[in-house]
Amino acid sequence: MADREYNQRYYAERRAELKAQQAAYRADPTNREKARQRTRAWHAQNKERAKDWEAANADKRRLQNVERHKQRSLDDPDYVRRHRQLTRYNMVLHRHPHFRSGVAKFYAEQTRSIYDNCPAGLEVDHVHPLRPGNSCGLHVPWNLQYLTKVDNARKGRKLED
Repeated sequence: MADREYNQRYYAERRAELKAQQAAYRADPTNREKARQRTRAWHAQNKERAKDWEAANADKRRLQNVERHKQRSLDDPDYVRRHRQLTRYNMVLHRHPHFRSGVAKFYAEQTRSIYDNCPAGLEVDHVHPLRPGNSCGLHVPWNLQYLTKVDNARKGRKLED
């Protein structure tokens, strides 16, 4: 037990120094990949502990995801476009749980391919908006089209003329 107390005290006293050493080690791409492999191996062997940690530290995990998203957005400009489209797609899919049944899975795959094949500089738009004033469009392949960001913003939730 004395060793554990010593380790805790040692880490507490030198936390900043140890974090700096760890950051320097992980800055090297080879070491970063080794660390990533060790982490993956640990998670594979300790699935329950990892799951418990994630449940107990949901706020920390959320912050880590936000930071990773920010960094990836800076590193890869195309990531922002893909992420925005996938987020919209998933929001609509989760909003309609019945969408995951039988025939709907077929439409989901077709709709997914429309999002995946969206040309650069364009966005996927609903011809008949999902939530306008008087009518409600569907999230199905024949109700989707490609528009530029400007045209999509201009159209908003209105039906096209």
